[in-house]
Amino acid sequence: MLIVTTLCLMNIALHAQNGYVIFKNDSVKRGFIKYIRMPSGKPGFELWKTKKDKTPLKIPKDALKEYAVNKDTFKILYGFRPFPKEDLSFAMVEAKVVAQGKIELLHILAYPQEQVMFNGTVSGTAGPGIMPFTMPLHDYGMDNRKNMYVISDPEHATLEGIPANKLKLREALPIFFPDNFLTEYQQKNGVVKYKDLPALVKAFNALP
Repeated sequence: MLIVTTLCLMNIALHAQNGYVIFKNDSVKRGFIKYIRMPSGKPGFELWKTKKDKTPLKIPKDALKEYAVNKDTFKILYGFRPFPKEDLSFAMVEAKVVAQGKIELLHILAYPQEQVMFNGTVSGTAGPGIMPFTMPLHDYGMDNRKNMYVISDPEHATLEGIPANKLKLREALPIFFPDNFLTEYQQKNGVVKYKDLPALVKAFNALP
């Protein structure tokens, strides 16, 4: 029995990785994290104090505002409206931290359709005046790739999605970057494209 128990703990420990969670009340817990499905069917985590922890803490993802697994950090955004001019929001969406510094670049790798809301109504529902999920949002990076870059500027309390359309991207960049920096960067590296955002943010954060 001891051998079986030890083997089970070792097997689980192999899937539990070093990390931390930050709850909505800003409390932090560190340990070893394993992705799980909660009894309710919602995504969540097991948090192990040690790799031999027999009673790991079970945490639903929607109880958190941030978590990290190994070197990857993720923010969980609630009621997030990525584009001020669009009546669109996410009830809850997860974004990976790509770069940190003066400004922070987040990458929404995928978003569940049922969490996308138009006019305060969850997508996929019927009703007068409700925009369908198939509305043309590809200009904002919301195409079949289901990915979107988001920039956070803590100093100015700004958190906005960055549109993928070339013209809209050009209009959005000055919100976060000084004109002289953008001019100098593009003289050296060419016109900024959507895929260049991680390099652009890292270059800006590297400035003295």
